[in-house]
Amino acid sequence: MGRGEPQTTQAGFTLVELLVAMVIGLLVMAGATQLFISSQQSYRFQTALADMQDTGRFALDTMARELRQADYSGGCALPQTSVHLRHWADSNADALPLQAWNTPSNHDFTASLTRPVDGQDVLAFRGGLVARTGFTSDSLAVERVDDNQQITLSREIGAAFNRRLVLLQGLQNCDIFYNTSNDARTLQKTASAGWQSNLAPNLSHWGNASGLTYSAGQNVSLSALSSAIYYVGQDINNDNVPSLMRLDLSPTTPRNEVVASHVVAMRTTFLIDDAYVSPEGIDIADWPNVRAARVTLIVQSDRPNLRNANTTLAIGNFRGDNAFTGGNGRIYQAFTTTVSLRNR
Repeated sequence: MGRGEPQTTQAGFTLVELLVAMVIGLLVMAGATQLFISSQQSYRFQTALADMQDTGRFALDTMARELRQADYSGGCALPQTSVHLRHWADSNADALPLQAWNTPSNHDFTASLTRPVDGQDVLAFRGGLVARTGFTSDSLAVERVDDNQQITLSREIGAAFNRRLVLLQGLQNCDIFYNTSNDARTLQKTASAGWQSNLAPNLSHWGNASGLTYSAGQNVSLSALSSAIYYVGQDINNDNVPSLMRLDLSPTTPRNEVVASHVVAMRTTFLIDDAYVSPEGIDIADWPNVRAARVTLIVQSDRPNLRNANTTLAIGNFRGDNAFTGGNGRIYQAFTTTVSLRNR
């Protein structure tokens, strides 16, 4: 450097300052990362809760809508109504419009269920109205009674009434049976092997209950009815996820369908007199006296590892010895509804 030239000095960060800055930067990054992880976990938790709420509400609404119509008979009095069906669980018993069991095992219908979860309640009903014809502005009459198993009608009734559960209603008699005919003007109640069938011909006569049969020219009405068994099973098309399943018994050939995924448990109780009773506490002769059904479902989150501890629920029908405990880090929530049986 020459004489007279200004002197310059070089300045920078010391090693200590650099280390301090790096530590501060790491702390900021750690805080931001932790905030991100916490926000993500909160988002997953809230999303899981919202999905569970949707699942629980939809499942109970679906069941409640059908149970309210159980035992529909079109206004027919019980002494006038002939039921030509076999019992769901015991071929030696009379068919019922509503019944439940505390396990899906060891019943006539068990083999028709899709991977049922043992130890969970099973609820069966019959009688929801699906479609009808032959009322006021849509007259329908009997053309001829061909035999004890077949009736020919005055006009075509449409495919909605073929090969399914129906209610045939006359002035003084009503018959509930599986119409096994594919013909547009014919009703048949032939019997077949298996538990989901009409009674054998020698046990099944038109108008059994009233003692009155149908005659040519008699005005009648025809209703298509629904029937199903609700249970907890495993969805074979979705990694065997536990689900609320529905075995549709309305058609002559039953079919399983998934109502709601991630339903892991179901308990039912039924109002008889002034108390709610579990299925095992109800004699078969007392099921017609049930006035309301209370259903509790346990729904799990679709994702595991959302919490560290197991969940124990003692609510609804899961109280006392029936308390539910779930693990695997999933969230569990109970949903309960009480359904009044309108046709009782």
